[in-house]
Amino acid sequence: MATKISGQPTGVSEVLRQSVISLGCIFIHIPKCAGNAVQKSLFGKVVFGHQTIRQYQLAFTSSEYRKAWKFTITREPFERIVSAWRFLRAGGFHKHDAKFYEDNLSHLPSFDHFVNEWLVHQNLDRCGCVHFKPQVHYIREFNGSIPMNHIVKMSNLAVEYENLRSRFGGGSLVVDNQSRDSTTDCTLTEVNKETLSAISSLYSEDYEQLGYPYPS
Repeated sequence: MATKISGQPTGVSEVLRQSVISLGCIFIHIPKCAGNAVQKSLFGKVVFGHQTIRQYQLAFTSSEYRKAWKFTITREPFERIVSAWRFLRAGGFHKHDAKFYEDNLSHLPSFDHFVNEWLVHQNLDRCGCVHFKPQVHYIREFNGSIPMNHIVKMSNLAVEYENLRSRFGGGSLVVDNQSRDSTTDCTLTEVNKETLSAISSLYSEDYEQLGYPYPS
């Protein structure tokens, strides 16, 4: 059962609450940023879903929230959106992903079409698909601040993982790649300038606040 504030569910279950207290941390699992692999490696299982930091703000007392060590993994925004598109095109994780793709994206023949004919028209913070929301959407508090104690860039994960492992224990970093469709890869040189411009604009906060250079 989810913890409730004023009768409204926060999206943080009592089981997850107790896990946070036991582990002493909040891991913000941004979609398509190796979150499942890291959790399985550190904790032996997937503990955290795609809750935002704001949901934890609501679910915990100020003292509990303040004590929890908060960390996340981020990814270069263009790479992340390509990965998300590939993931859904390959069937996603469950039937809801498959239905979302079929209902919204299946008519779009390429990544360029997906970005310029669909993605640019979305309110991404309220987008019906967790995979396309900006990364800062997940880690921004109600007052707009980003309270992470540690942010690991996915490109540095192989090195940074040992620091996490020294804190939490766990085993070696496992590979958990769920993007099964290798036929839909995109690189910066394979998309048009309109697409790059759109990604830069749509995810400008990710580029600027997370320290990634804009694609060129």
